[in-house]
Amino acid sequence: MPATLPRKLHLPTGRVVDLERTGDPPGHVPTLRGSVHALAGQVVRLRNEAGELVDPESLALEDFHVLRSILTHAGLLAEQSVEVPCDNCNEVRALRPCELVEPGPFIDGELGDPELDERFPFDKEHEIGEAQLGKLKVKLRPVTVAEARPLHEAIDGGRLRVTSALVRAMGIESLDGETLAPRIARRLQRIDDSSWDSLTDLLDAAYYGPRLRPWWRCQECGARNELEAPSLREFPALALPRDDQPIAGFPDVDAFESAVRKHADALFAQLGVRNVALTVELGVAECDDGGVPLLGSYDPGEQEGSGMPSASPEVRLYYRTFRSMYADEPYDVEREIAETIEHELRHHLAFLSGWDPEDEREHEEISREQGRRVGQSESLRRATRAAGSDVSEFLRRTWPLWLLVAAVTIAVILASR
Repeated sequence: MPATLPRKLHLPTGRVVDLERTGDPPGHVPTLRGSVHALAGQVVRLRNEAGELVDPESLALEDFHVLRSILTHAGLLAEQSVEVPCDNCNEVRALRPCELVEPGPFIDGELGDPELDERFPFDKEHEIGEAQLGKLKVKLRPVTVAEARPLHEAIDGGRLRVTSALVRAMGIESLDGETLAPRIARRLQRIDDSSWDSLTDLLDAAYYGPRLRPWWRCQECGARNELEAPSLREFPALALPRDDQPIAGFPDVDAFESAVRKHADALFAQLGVRNVALTVELGVAECDDGGVPLLGSYDPGEQEGSGMPSASPEVRLYYRTFRSMYADEPYDVEREIAETIEHELRHHLAFLSGWDPEDEREHEEISREQGRRVGQSESLRRATRAAGSDVSEFLRRTWPLWLLVAAVTIAVILASR
């Protein structure tokens, strides 16, 4: 069911706008320029806090993308579904990204998170491309919807040709010290695919904040994944299924298991742990309650007399999670293996003691992370709705008892008169 259109929104640049419904949703997925027209009165009208009309052409590009995401979330703009694979198990789902965007922080003005609401550093140069091909330094500037119009019209028309007008529309202020748009355009026409991809990733980061990368949970394995919203962007970058090809610098299964055995022997002795099985799991990793694929896990097993067959405690390390982390960003694998084994063994020792403060801390961190995404006010509203739902369900199931209690109470009152 579509969400309700908010009356007011706080935008990433600090601008606050009131939204007034003016028309019906178009019966098709709008183009980028079509979304501008929707904000210009075809579907909604924007006003500032003084009640004055806001021309959507004057909006900063990052504000514009938030507005069209929220309108799409509210069901006033249509969105094409996209098929995306789970990073953990490769299960593919068809999703409409804006349905997953959390509007709460924009509605309640809770945009002060140091990570999720960090503004792009337009005052700095950024490197793009691969080191072996020669990195390029790029500096961007903030762009309004009006300034981005040549880019949006080119994308809507299905033909992208790098010209000086397009360079200005993309917000490229300089490229390796060059500031003249025609020369930058000629340089961009000759760059390799890797550098172009790196540049478009940079543009995405500049004009789409982290809150427009909502989470979705895989129904198959429970993993949490990120998805780019809206699905129509200037430079789409859909995720590809992860393959099992070797990754340069990452150990194969035999080498990984050998490293696990080496560190396990030392850590079991150091911590005085015995009779705990250690397994390297090569398949799909388990996930924590927040949906993050685990590096390792601890299973306390089943004790005799529990009603289940007895099973010894077990520590598992998940090869695929180590591997996917390394694919994203190389790290010291041996050190991570040792730290993961020690972490899970300490869970075992805490379980034996009857209290695991680390487990409590991890669950608190999951709750905090979810709250940052959803927003404090919206989290409170959801908790209130959930509590009300629980009370309603409780009363529905137990109303005969409460009717009897009420009758007895009335009888007691009458008898005492």
